Amino acid sequence: MRNFAVDPLGELVATIGCDGTLIVSQVKDEAIIAKVPKVAKQTQLNSTQQLELAWSENGDYLYAAGDVSLSVFARRNLKTQKHARSVIHDKEISFV
Repeated sequence: MRNFAVDPLGELVATIGCDGTLIVSQVKDEAIIAKVPKVAKQTQLNSTQQLELAWSENGDYLYAAGDVSLSVFARRNLKTQKHARSVIHDKEISFV
């Protein structure tokens, strides 16, 4: 696991691994509600590149950044495993 984020409501936890796979689980029973492969560029275990996750203040959106891309997931669409939109930057994103 490269990073994790707990939503502000304390209901969901999102994790992202070295392979760029995003997994969102319920805190209460640890049930996986979404698993999205290749959300971010793959990194090596010893890489300084960070795969970042952050929830919006109200918990409606989850942001996943890696390399030069930023993916935005709507909380209401996590079960459909589709990201709402992606934004590509010229330089690597350092944090969300």
